[in-house]
Amino acid sequence: MVVTEAMAARTAVIGSQVGGIPLQIHNEENGLLIPPGDIGRLSDALKDLVMSEERRKEFAAAGVSKSYDFSWETVYDSYDEIYQAVVAEKE
Repeated sequence: MVVTEAMAARTAVIGSQVGGIPLQIHNEENGLLIPPGDIGRLSDALKDLVMSEERRKEFAAAGVSKSYDFSWETVYDSYDEIYQAVVAEKE
C-alpha cells in the first residue's frame, strides 16, 4: 500500500520490479521502475527526479489517478463481484 499511498499524496514514485509494484507503477508513465538491487539505476532515477520538477509533477499527476485503481473501495468491489458470482452459480 505504500506505493498507492504515495501516489494518492501526489508524490512521484520510484519502485523496484518486484511483487505487485509493477502493477502500480508503469515505468515512465506514473513513476520509475528499476531492477531490484541495481544501485546505479536507483541513483540515476533519484537524480532524474531531483533535477526535473516537470517530471515529478507529471508522475505525481498520473499517479493520483492510478492510485484509485488500488483503493480499499476498489478491492472491496472486486471481492464483492467474485462473491456475488459464486453465490449466483450455486442458486
